[in-house]
Amino acid sequence: MNAIRQWMASHPGLSSLVLILAVCAAAEVAVWTYRGTLRGRAAAQRRTLARTERLAEEYRALRAETAASGARLESSEGFTLAAVQRAAPEAVRQRLTESNSEAERRDEALIERLISLKLNGVTRRALAEFLLAVESLDPAIRTKTLRLTPNKDEPSLLDASVTFSAYEQVPTTSP
Repeated sequence: MNAIRQWMASHPGLSSLVLILAVCAAAEVAVWTYRGTLRGRAAAQRRTLARTERLAEEYRALRAETAASGARLESSEGFTLAAVQRAAPEAVRQRLTESNSEAERRDEALIERLISLKLNGVTRRALAEFLLAVESLDPAIRTKTLRLTPNKDEPSLLDASVTFSAYEQVPTTSP
């Protein structure tokens, strides 16, 4: 050890260079390790994206089977929060965390009814069956938005935020 100190004292420029090279080598190892971690995360995200795209394809296929364009609700009694919850299978009802219902006037002749739900930890199949069941309540009901994320506790399950929409005629009042 003493010989190393003597050599460093007699060659200060070269010893500084050796020290800098050692620090650079340690930094390079850290960068390569971090790069490997990022590659692993990217691969996991690609798998999640592929799973989500497959779910979207399954949903589009189910939706195409029951397509009806330009439909309007006959009455709003069939499209309520309670009716949507009744259409949900038990496995989906247990995963329901938030729900909201509102109506927005779109023009002088139409009202858009919106029902928003948040589900945590549902299977792809249960979610697809639920979406189909709700849209089967009335030909005018459509899924307006669907946001999916992998469940944090169980990656094979999904967390979903869904908004259903249907238009109905504004009731006319006679004078």
